[in-house]
Amino acid sequence: MRGRRPKPTAQKKLAGNPGKRALNKNEPNFAGVPECPDWLTSLAKDEWQRVTGELSALNMLRSVDTATLASYCQSYARWQSAELIVEKEGQTVREPITNKSGDVVGHKVKRHPATTIAKDEKAALHRAASLFGFDPSSRSRIDLGEPAAVDPFDAFMQELITKE
Repeated sequence: MRGRRPKPTAQKKLAGNPGKRALNKNEPNFAGVPECPDWLTSLAKDEWQRVTGELSALNMLRSVDTATLASYCQSYARWQSAELIVEKEGQTVREPITNKSGDVVGHKVKRHPATTIAKDEKAALHRAASLFGFDPSSRSRIDLGEPAAVDPFDAFMQELITKE
């Protein structure tokens, strides 16, 4: 498939359908909410909890998003872990140079392997993050429309609850 990835119909509607093209009325509308996979690392689970709260409030999550969101969270955790290693150990490592008999005859400075991991995981998390509108560029293309009017009774009840 060539060209840009098409935007979901819901996203086009939120943006006011700027291209004025016909919208797909038969686009699947999945149900359910994703559950945090138990195989995620603890840091990835923390990120899962943080972002699902935000996305759920906007009704932007479905159960079919589990793998993409898990990929984002795991990449986030690996990126942070690699960055901590680089912070602690530095951006370079000294690698021994040996002769044919195995004796160390010197050292060469190489890039720390964690810098490559950090770079790769950061790129992966940015790709996944843009799918959910986590970066300023993709977020700017989402228009949530006018905020719903506040029901006076709900506002009154909320005020009572917060005073207690």
